[in-house]
Amino acid sequence: MLKKKFFKFLVTVLASALLLATLMPPCFSFQEIDLSNRFYLVQSQKVLVITGDNPVPEDLKAAQLVADSLKEKGNSSVEIVSVSQVNKEEIETNNLVLIGGPLSNFWYYRLQSHFSSWLTYYKDKWTLAISGVLIQHLNSGFIDLEVNPYNSNKFVFIVAGMTRNGTLAAGMAFAESDLLANKITIVNFVEGGYKEVMCLPWLDETVRERLQLTLPVMGSLSRTVFVLTNFKLIG
Repeated sequence: MLKKKFFKFLVTVLASALLLATLMPPCFSFQEIDLSNRFYLVQSQKVLVITGDNPVPEDLKAAQLVADSLKEKGNSSVEIVSVSQVNKEEIETNNLVLIGGPLSNFWYYRLQSHFSSWLTYYKDKWTLAISGVLIQHLNSGFIDLEVNPYNSNKFVFIVAGMTRNGTLAAGMAFAESDLLANKITIVNFVEGGYKEVMCLPWLDETVRERLQLTLPVMGSLSRTVFVLTNFKLIG
C-alpha cells in the first residue's frame, strides 16, 4: 500500500515538473539574443504585432510581412492588433513587435526610453538616434531587438523608420533577410525592396541609465543635448 502511494506521488511530481517546464520560457545567453535568431527567440510563444490605431498602408504591409514570416517559421500564435486593443498586462506578458515609431505607435512612445533606438528632433530634422549614431536619411528604417522592460523573459522587436517607406523596408528585412545581426540592423528603402546598411550593438548601460533620468523623448532638449552631441551623424 505504501509503495502504491509513493508511486502515485512520484508520478504526480514528475507530471507537475513536466508541465512547469513546458510553461516556463526558455533562458537565452546574451550571445543568443541576436537578430539572426529572431524566429528562434519567440518560437512557440505568443507574439503581438502592434500597429498604430490608424496605420498607413505601408505599416499594415510591414505588420503582415512580419506576422507571416513568424508563422512560416513555426510560430502559430501570432496576432496583429492596434495599440488601443492592447492593455498593459498584455504588454507585460507577451513578446511584441512594434510597427512604426513613437508618432504612430503609442507603445513605442511609452517604452522607448528603455531602448537603444528612439526618434527625436535634432538640428531642425526628425532624427533616428540608434546606438551611438544619428540618421537623418528619409528612407532609413531599422529593426531593434530588445528585452521587454516589464518582463525579462520576453522580447520586443521594433520595426520602424523615418518615414512609412523606412518602416516598410524594415518589415521586409525582418521577414526575409539572412543578413540581420547583432541587436539592431539599419536598412534603407530602395525601389521595390531594401538594403542593409549596418548592424549595431545596444547602447552602453551607463548611457541608458542617464537617458532614463532625463525628460521624455519627444521634445526633450536635455536628452538631445546630452546624447546626440556625442553621436556620430551618418546622413
